Amino acid sequence: MHVSSAPSRALTALAVSVLVAGTAAVSSTPASASSAASCPSPNVTVATASELHAALDSATPGAVIALRDGVYNGKFIADNPATAAKPITLCGSANAVLNGEGSSGGYVLHLKNADYWRVTGITVRHGQKGIMLDETDHAVIDGVEVYDIGDEAVHLRKFSSHNVVRNSVIHDTGRRNTKFGEGIYVGTAQSNWSSISAGKPDESNFNLLEGNTIYGVTGEAVDIKEGTEGGVLRNNRFDGSALVSSGADSWVDVKGRGWLIEGNTGVNTPMDGFQTHEIVDGWGTDNVFRNNVANVNGPGLGFSLTPVRGNVVECSNTVTSAREGYSNVDCVANPVDVTPLPEPTPEPEPTPEPEPTPEPEPTPEPEPVPSPAPEPEPAPQPAPSPELPTDGNQCSAPTVTVSTASALDAALDDAVPGDVIVLAPGTYAGEFETRADGAATNPIWLCGEGAVIVGAGIDGGEVLSFNRASHWRVQGLTLTGGQTGLEIKASDDIRVERVTVSGIGDEGVVVKYGSVNASLVDVSIDTTGLRRARNGYGFIVMDSAGTRIQAASIVRAPAGDYRIDSSATGTVIE
Repeated sequence: MHVSSAPSRALTALAVSVLVAGTAAVSSTPASASSAASCPSPNVTVATASELHAALDSATPGAVIALRDGVYNGKFIADNPATAAKPITLCGSANAVLNGEGSSGGYVLHLKNADYWRVTGITVRHGQKGIMLDETDHAVIDGVEVYDIGDEAVHLRKFSSHNVVRNSVIHDTGRRNTKFGEGIYVGTAQSNWSSISAGKPDESNFNLLEGNTIYGVTGEAVDIKEGTEGGVLRNNRFDGSALVSSGADSWVDVKGRGWLIEGNTGVNTPMDGFQTHEIVDGWGTDNVFRNNVANVNGPGLGFSLTPVRGNVVECSNTVTSAREGYSNVDCVANPVDVTPLPEPTPEPEPTPEPEPTPEPEPTPEPEPVPSPAPEPEPAPQPAPSPELPTDGNQCSAPTVTVSTASALDAALDDAVPGDVIVLAPGTYAGEFETRADGAATNPIWLCGEGAVIVGAGIDGGEVLSFNRASHWRVQGLTLTGGQTGLEIKASDDIRVERVTVSGIGDEGVVVKYGSVNASLVDVSIDTTGLRRARNGYGFIVMDSAGTRIQAASIVRAPAGDYRIDSSATGTVIE
C-alpha cells in the first residue's frame, strides 16, 4: 500500500485544491484564516503574549480581543463564559500566530468552560494539540488555520455541545504520535471515559463541522466518538494521502449516533472513504450519509458500515476508484428524514424572550391566605415549590443510606423515582454528578444534614452537578472546595433547600443550559471567587426558565450576589 508524504506547507493558507475523479481539480477556497470575517470593533488590542494572557484572564461578556500580526509564544487558556447576547471574540488575521511549546507541549489554545466564545481568523500551530474545547457550549471556531501539531488539531471534548468549527484549514498533524493525528476529534473514546467524563459517555452533542479543508493528517480527518450524537459534518474537503495504517484507514470514522454526513469531498485513502463502527452497544448507528463525493483511490469501499445497524447510505453519494465498490450496503434512493439534528447554529439566541411564560410563577406566591380564603390559592403553589420545607420528613425514611464517597457515587448513578438517598454525617471527597430522572409525582431525594461534600479543589470542577436530570429534592448538604459549588445544567424541576456552599473557586451556584423550574430555598453561600474574583458570583442563572431563589444568604461573593442573564426567563429572587 502506497502512502504519499504529507502535502507541502506551501499549499495551504490561501487555497487548497482537492483532487476529485482522478484528474479533475475542484478548486476550493477553503476560508483559511485570511478569508475569515474581520474582527468586530475591538475593545482590547494586544501585541504580545503577556498582553494576550491578561486579556483572556480579564475577558467579560461582550469583549472583543484583537490580535495584531505577530507570533504569540506559549499556551493560552480562555475560561470565562460569555452569553448568547454578549459573546466574547478572539480574532486576528492569519498572520496573528499562536505558537505553542512543541509537539509534546500541551494545548496551544484551550477553551475551558468558555461558552459563547468566537475564535476567528488566527493561526494556531506547534503544540501537542491545537485547539481544545472542554465543557464549552455554543463556541465558534471560524476561519482559523491549525497545523504542525503533535496529536489532533481540534478537539471538542468533555460535554462540549452546540459548537461550530467551520471554514478552517487543518493540516500536518501526528508529529508526536501518528496514531493520534486526527484533524477534528469529537468526544472521548470509551477507554478514556473514566479519566475524562467521570466514567460516563462524553456527550459532546449537536456540534457542526462545516466547510473545513483537512489534509496532511495521519489520523482520520474527522473522528466522531461513541457517546456523541446529533451532529452535522457538512461540505468539508479531505485529502487522505498522509493517513497511516496505525492511525486511520478512512477520512471519516463515525462511532457516534444520529449524525448527518453530507456534501463532503474526499480523495486518497489507504482503505475506505467513510466508516462506521460500534464500539459501545447502541452507538455507531442511525447516521445518514448524503451527497458526498468519495474518490477513494484505494482498495476499499466508499462507505463501510460495520455493523450496518440503522446507518443509511443514500444513492446521492458519488464513489470512484474504490476497488471494493460503492458500499457494503445497498444505497437508499429517497432522502431519509433526519429529524434528530437540530442544526447546531449557536449564533441565533435560541428562544431568548419569546417565552416569558414562566413569569406567572411569581404570582402564586401571594400567600396572604388570611382574607382571600378561597381554596383555589393553594393550587398554584406546587409549581413555585415553597412547600419544600414541609416535606423534610421525607428524609427520615431512607431507601438508600450511604457513608462513603463511592457509595454516594453509585447511589447517584443508580437512582430511580422514589429513592430517598440519605448521607450519614461525615465528609465525602470528590466531584459528584447525576443524570438520573425522578418523576413529578415521585421525585428522588438527596438528604444530608451534617454531610459535607468536598470537591477537587478550586481549580477542579463542580462539587455537585445535576446534568440533564429531573425531579430531584436536595436538603441539608454542605458543598465546599470546588471550582463551582452546585451546578444545575439542562435539568428540570431540581429543588434545593437548606444547602450551604462555601470556599469556592468561581461561582457558588449556577443554573444553565435550558434548565427549567429550578428552586433554591434557604441556600447559604459563603466565600466564592477564590480562584478568580471576577467569576465569584453567589448565583449565576443563564439560558434557563422559571428559576426561583428564595431566602438566600450570600457572604463574600466578590463578583456580586447574582448574575442573571437576559437568557434566563422568568427568574424570581425573593
